[in-house]
Amino acid sequence: MELLEYAYMLHKRLFEEAVSHSTSSAVIQARRELAFLDNRMNQVSHFLEVQELLRNGWTAMGIPELQAQIKESLEIRQSETSSKETETAERTRRLLVILFGLLAVPRIAVDVIGPLWDYLELWRPTDKALAQLFMIALAMAGVALITLLLLKIVGKKPRT
Repeated sequence: MELLEYAYMLHKRLFEEAVSHSTSSAVIQARRELAFLDNRMNQVSHFLEVQELLRNGWTAMGIPELQAQIKESLEIRQSETSSKETETAERTRRLLVILFGLLAVPRIAVDVIGPLWDYLELWRPTDKALAQLFMIALAMAGVALITLLLLKIVGKKPRT
């Protein structure tokens, strides 16, 4: 009887913890624990009569249904944590792209905007430092405009 109650308590603990895991690795660890527990439950005794008696007791206590609920809860939690982790990775990727884009702005100002501005003989400030800041501002505006246009194009959903 104690073995039946112990197995039930272990499964109940796994079920209660199934909804609280916050990372995919924690969900995988819980799945591993459930598989290990199932394996250990099947190897409690070498005597077939004792194994059959325990299986009947676990069935009467609802452990197979509890196992199914645990598995379903872990599958749902795995989907939720994977989705959150994917969103976090996507935000980090976007921030890095923006950061590296901003780091490229001064080079664009010196290598592209400056010579183009000189070729077109457009007005530029007479002070060298101010002229450089002016070119950087133009490059930032250009990069921002291109970025916004690309985001708008990528963000459009195809019509069905």
